[in-house]
Amino acid sequence: MRARRKRSALSRTVPRALLGGVLLSACVSQADTLVLEDGSTLRGVIRSIAGGKVKVETKFAGLLSIGMNQVTGFSVDSPVHVTFRSGTAVYGKAERRGAELTVRTSGGVVRAAATTVLAVWRDGAPNPIAPPPAPAKLRAWKFELAVDVGGKTGNTEKLTTGAGFKALLARPEDRLMFYARSAYSQENGQTAVDDAVGGVDYESSVGKRQSWYARTELERDRVIGLDRRVTSAAGCGYYFLRRKTHVLRGRIGGMVLHEAYADGRTTTAPGVDVGLRQVLSVNDWGKLVTDIAYTPSVDDAKDYRLYHRTVLDVPLGRSKAWKLRLGIDNEYVGLPSEGSERLDTTYFTRLVLDL
Repeated sequence: MRARRKRSALSRTVPRALLGGVLLSACVSQADTLVLEDGSTLRGVIRSIAGGKVKVETKFAGLLSIGMNQVTGFSVDSPVHVTFRSGTAVYGKAERRGAELTVRTSGGVVRAAATTVLAVWRDGAPNPIAPPPAPAKLRAWKFELAVDVGGKTGNTEKLTTGAGFKALLARPEDRLMFYARSAYSQENGQTAVDDAVGGVDYESSVGKRQSWYARTELERDRVIGLDRRVTSAAGCGYYFLRRKTHVLRGRIGGMVLHEAYADGRTTTAPGVDVGLRQVLSVNDWGKLVTDIAYTPSVDDAKDYRLYHRTVLDVPLGRSKAWKLRLGIDNEYVGLPSEGSERLDTTYFTRLVLDL
């Protein structure tokens, strides 16, 4: 009985020892080998070879960088990428002995002079000779301030003022814009224009030409007794042209229009939001921008607003920050308020500062 137990214990111990030896030899054999000029050998993992340097990671000294002029040979235990000065690239197990490099690929054996090797690197690691990727462009806010003042004295006393503000956060894939503008005009002591508009507009690209958008605009006009007009719209857009010097974009979507007047009247109605925008750069010195918006009511086709704005921005001298803006606004209302005209046109000249 005792003899059987000894044999049984021995039978368990021998396979374990053999297995341990196999694993140990496998770990040792999996290490890359680097042979130096003085005959010494380094074992570790060759990470890359480029620019006359070989980077090898060892257990005793970490990552080392050694000049290739001190290396007479090396071998790697797993496939690597090898690029030659001729532009040829192969993938396989590489070994250098003296002046010759051998790469064993799945398609055969490639032999070449060691001096023709441009770079060697591990699978999954970045190419050491590839240019670094360009840093991602961070969003940058762009601000715009505009102001104008005009007047007239004599037979007619007239004062006209206007101001505008815009903040834009844009990338190729999306853009966010906040804007506000106001206008005031007084003639012979009577207020002729007193309105203000502000809003936010967001657009996100879903392709080279397609996009979706959402916008909200708040408006008031004290001359016609409009306390607030809130327009909320969302829909899809399409770029007919999307060039550096010429952009033409169309939009269509749904909207909700809410109006409240000083006399207590309020209305809320669904509608359609249709828009067209064109931006044209003129000989690198000016920019022509045209916006057209058509917003009919779903309940009554005669109840609509047609808005048009065209502005021409001209830089002042050599300055890129200051420019002169010439513009015209047209607003046509299908069902105007009592005592108001259907068409309202405004001409303006403003001084604009880009920040």
